[in-house]
Amino acid sequence: ASPSRFIRRPGGSGGVYTALRASGALADMRARGIKYMFLSGCDNLLLRIGDPTFIGHCLSLSSNESDTKKAKPISICLKTVERTGRNERLGIFVTRRPAKKARDIGNEDETISGGRPQVLECYEVPEPLRGRTGKDLVHYEFGAGDICQYMIRLDEEFEHSLVSGPGWHAIPVRTPAFSIKRARIMTPPPDLRNAVRLEQVASGYVDRQARAVCLHVDRNAEYAPIRAERDL
Repeated sequence: ASPSRFIRRPGGSGGVYTALRASGALADMRARGIKYMFLSGCDNLLLRIGDPTFIGHCLSLSSNESDTKKAKPISICLKTVERTGRNERLGIFVTRRPAKKARDIGNEDETISGGRPQVLECYEVPEPLRGRTGKDLVHYEFGAGDICQYMIRLDEEFEHSLVSGPGWHAIPVRTPAFSIKRARIMTPPPDLRNAVRLEQVASGYVDRQARAVCLHVDRNAEYAPIRAERDL
């Protein structure tokens, strides 16, 4: 890097989609008649690879939806667990509804009220919303935490969506930087985020879909994150 160049680093877990397409792996899977792909992160000690309950849940919903001509097929299924902390490093599975225009109020249709599925990263959600509880005052209102396990339909729509890849997320980070005033490298205080890292995440494919479903599972049975030596 230099004063006129950005610091570059791997693009994040969302880069797997670009790699699948560029390497020919996706074309090979489709040529062999593979219809679904199981994709997961690697930092969960309780990960159930190819979980038959999860696969059966996704396939049964897809099968039922095929009987409804108007419904778009379900392209992706994901697993979620209950969030336990407002700043927990879990994406939050939500339905994002478009902003209503004045002429739409009182005249809502399915498109306006239905919205689209999306996984928001924790840092993308305002703190008051991250910590807001439901009517029971115990569980979070936005409580479905994405644990990075997906079952994806390998169809033409999926292949087409990989042309541009998942969107980029701007992650506030703390990093040493050169201080012109002091003429040396300075490390910012722990509570200061002095830089932004652009990254793609595996959940980014959810945002591209008109429909997605989740299987909400027991956190204690299926989620034990290991991201650093201190977690052991």
